[in-house]
Amino acid sequence: MLRTHTPASGRSLRVLALSICLSLSASPVHDAVAGNADLNTTYIFGGGFIRSFSELPTRSAVGVLRPDGALLIAGTAQAQAYAPTDLGIARHLVDGDVDYSYGPSSGQLVYDAFYMKNDEVSFVADADVGTYLGGRTLDGAVPSMTLARITHGGAPDYTFASNGRISVSMGSGAAANAIAVQPDDKVLLLGYSLNASGKKDAAIVRVLPSGALDQTFGVGGKVSLPMSTDHDEVRGAVVRDDGSIVLAIDSRVGTQNYTDVVALNSGGDLVPGFGSNGIVRLARTGYGLYARGIAMDTQGRLVVASHALQYSPYVQGMNMTRLNANGTLDAGYNGSGHLFTTLAPGGNYSVQALELLPTGEAIVVGGLHIPTSGTRTIFSARFTAAGTLDTAYNNGVGYKLGDVGGGSHYDVSAQYLAVAADGRVHVGGRIDGAMFNLRYQGDALDLLPAAMTFPTAYNIPRITQITSPAVTVSGLSAGARVPIHVTGGAYSINGAAQTTLPGTVTNGDSIRLIHMSSSAYATTVTTTVTIGGLSPANNRSHVIGQRMQASFSSITVQQSGGGVSEN
Repeated sequence: MLRTHTPASGRSLRVLALSICLSLSASPVHDAVAGNADLNTTYIFGGGFIRSFSELPTRSAVGVLRPDGALLIAGTAQAQAYAPTDLGIARHLVDGDVDYSYGPSSGQLVYDAFYMKNDEVSFVADADVGTYLGGRTLDGAVPSMTLARITHGGAPDYTFASNGRISVSMGSGAAANAIAVQPDDKVLLLGYSLNASGKKDAAIVRVLPSGALDQTFGVGGKVSLPMSTDHDEVRGAVVRDDGSIVLAIDSRVGTQNYTDVVALNSGGDLVPGFGSNGIVRLARTGYGLYARGIAMDTQGRLVVASHALQYSPYVQGMNMTRLNANGTLDAGYNGSGHLFTTLAPGGNYSVQALELLPTGEAIVVGGLHIPTSGTRTIFSARFTAAGTLDTAYNNGVGYKLGDVGGGSHYDVSAQYLAVAADGRVHVGGRIDGAMFNLRYQGDALDLLPAAMTFPTAYNIPRITQITSPAVTVSGLSAGARVPIHVTGGAYSINGAAQTTLPGTVTNGDSIRLIHMSSSAYATTVTTTVTIGGLSPANNRSHVIGQRMQASFSSITVQQSGGGVSEN
């Protein structure tokens, strides 16, 4: 069932957003400095907007970028007072203005996916087949995982599952905290199920693009992982090139919290070669760790962000960990594999999102409450690939506090971040029953390589493997690695074995294209390589930004024999 809401005029909404953003940017915890942590003033209202789906509060906020740079922002909506909550989603153009062509009304869709039940949004993800959003729905007091698919035009996709949405029950209740979209468009729902004792077990569900549960995964498409005798829930996941899945799980045993990193194969079974029978428990003496995010760098290493408590002296902060592909701690990361850091003294942190830049740095965002001043605001922090606070961020500080919040707000937190292909960074979340999105300058990125030319090979014998001359990648931002994929053949990087699988390249890499010539006379075979853009992330299955294409062709001889010539 669709619910539409016609808000006050677009101008009224915008003026509200402008006045709030300007007043909040003067928060006492915000030190305005020039550089990559500044708001991007070419974005709407000088750097950001605040919105909701109706006059009633919006209880969550999540966001993702489309390939063209437009922003999809979603949350839990309520169309009428005392009515059940619904799924809400809107689209904003690259400049931040509302895309009024999206959805049935006013650039948004409010969707009563599960008729007259309380629907809650925990995630949004974008794929070629459409946009996914969901989290959980409450039938009375019993929660279940939910997933709905929306068309790119902003309408429910009724070809997906049952009337465009699916509800999944596990144990005595279940909910999804996050999502991961696989390269094959299968969707992983990540969260928890309630066991017979009423405690949470980590739970994963895999859904096919049709909306049916994937019967090749776990038992009937579901995997339950009781990591302890207490509460466990999945907070994030990455999907590796071999199809295996690595999970970040928030685990608690009594009063002690751990971050567990767990590897499953494509069928949902533990991977024996990862850690101890597929499990790595990040347990630091003197600390409690609460898993909040996981990402994989271009070398296959795993970066894990956790909210952290240091017990003596008692300090809240964040913990960054990097693991090698086999689950061992990477000693090249801050000398131990771990980094614990605090930002504002006496602050209570809520780490919410993690993303890696193509140049190797990690960005973390979340909420911050400073009890002594009553300030509630957001924070962002950037870490180097070596595992230190990145002093190249925010003019030597390495982190930033403020731009939203202050002493008079009761609920402020950054809930998501999204890096654009030009290096600008979107940070969004919730503030006092509304949603906000800010765009920061970031460091300029050039992820479009210089044009490549592969000469055509003529008079090639039939059914013969032929390799192009090498061409060198150039024109990218220093240190940036960008995706590469090939059609109609294979490629080799720096003389390594040829492959057809997607990969990444950087400046100076030497690329050769390889294919088998035709079995017919005077026939052309072409291999095309595509390089550039920002690699897919957990909540989007596509590359964003401009890409370069180059082709290598071979033409077989007119009759038999012949040699190779190039133009």
